[in-house]
Amino acid sequence: MTVNRQSLKGRIPKGGQSSGSRVRMAHKTGSKKRGSSRKSQRRQRPKRRYDILLPAAAGAEVRLPAIPQLRVGARLLTAWLLAGVLWAGYSLLTGSAFRVDQPEVHGAEFMSEAHVRSIAAVDDTVVFFVDPEQIAESLYAYAEISAVEVAVEWPNKVVIHLVERKPIVAWDDGGRRWWLCADGVAILEREVRPGLVQIIADEPTLQIQDDPLAQVIDPEVLRSAVALRTLLPEIGSLRFERDRGLVLDDSRGWTAYFGAEGDMAQKVRVYIRVSEWLQEHAVRASMVSMLDPSSPYYTLAR
Repeated sequence: MTVNRQSLKGRIPKGGQSSGSRVRMAHKTGSKKRGSSRKSQRRQRPKRRYDILLPAAAGAEVRLPAIPQLRVGARLLTAWLLAGVLWAGYSLLTGSAFRVDQPEVHGAEFMSEAHVRSIAAVDDTVVFFVDPEQIAESLYAYAEISAVEVAVEWPNKVVIHLVERKPIVAWDDGGRRWWLCADGVAILEREVRPGLVQIIADEPTLQIQDDPLAQVIDPEVLRSAVALRTLLPEIGSLRFERDRGLVLDDSRGWTAYFGAEGDMAQKVRVYIRVSEWLQEHAVRASMVSMLDPSSPYYTLAR
């Protein structure tokens, strides 16, 4: 509120009271507390207050605050669009339309599909957060997996294609049984599988390491064992010795040593001729050596 000074000029006397207005002076007094300091006494001194009553004819002016005018502009429209985008993003993250139920697994034979899903760990995950490379890397850490391909399909589908290592030899390594693959990688045996070459080592021979993908034996030994079993299908199991390699306990009463490498087809051909000669001449042999097929030899039984 503002007051026109000219309208007040000459209307309020210094010591009296006018007909249109009056001035009152009120004194406020406060009580003094015992023991109070001078500073507190100064604060409690009475203050003067002036009340001025103005008539309507004094020409007073009253200014009221203006009400701002609301205008819809680009900023308000942008705020609404931003809110819509945020709501849409929240719906995508919390809704079920883009959440992976269970990944599809193809090619799993030695590993169960449930095991593969537990390794992938994408159940109930928003599809936008699925990292195919990370899933593939996690699966490659297992010796059973030779190759893997992970695909994310719209809107909430994850497909895993596996290529597993195929064991070719069942190896008893001093009482602990392994599946050995063609590249020399070992997998713990889970079940008895027919068709695998059976090899028994009386003492631990495999070089088992912390790295599940490390070679535990020379792959040439495994190829020789498979070739020997293929050429002599009537044999049962083979034995393995560190110094003499693959060993065959022949049912005719002798032990045959074939080594761990070389041309197994040539060794088998020579072995068959030696075995036939021993039988024709009724020779009781205790050992037949095929370590060098060019110069085979045998020892007589005592």
